[in-house]
Amino acid sequence: FVILMLVCATAAQASRIKASTGDYSLAILPVVNISGVEPRAMEAAGNAIEDALSKKYPRKKTNVKILDRDFVSRYMEFNPFENEEAPTLSEMVRLGQELGADRVMHIGMMAANDKESGFMVVVGSGTVKANVTMKLKMVDVKNCKYLFNDNTVTKGSSSSVNFWRIGAPSKIRAVKKGVAEAMERFLISFD
Repeated sequence: FVILMLVCATAAQASRIKASTGDYSLAILPVVNISGVEPRAMEAAGNAIEDALSKKYPRKKTNVKILDRDFVSRYMEFNPFENEEAPTLSEMVRLGQELGADRVMHIGMMAANDKESGFMVVVGSGTVKANVTMKLKMVDVKNCKYLFNDNTVTKGSSSSVNFWRIGAPSKIRAVKKGVAEAMERFLISFD
């Protein structure tokens, strides 16, 4: 019975992100963070974003050429969008044309809030749920159109069994799970 539960839990956590089979160049814009989450939670969210991108674009298993991210970041410093939190289609197309990219990706961390629940006597349990909102865009530069453009809202959670307040659920893990789910929805919607 325990083995079955572990197998089911592992299967539920398996990523649906598949390596891209496309042949294009991609400019990934610097992640915009206006979420207000604590720095450690944002670091975990950043790790979830990078993990998802490495599944979609594994270095030696895809024909997608990702433009140097430091170069793109420096370019953005000297050529900022009017509103970096929500760049327009025309701004993203112009940037792609100037950088020689076939596609441009925007990832923005918007609001993130959490809620705790549970009980405690001597031994108890607790859960933290985080609602994560991300602004995600993928633009096809040649055809001047969005392949994806959405505010994606997801929920992440973390639970624990506590003993005298030791072993509390993690807000950081809840945010990371929410970001991972949003990135999965985003990256499986196009090749």
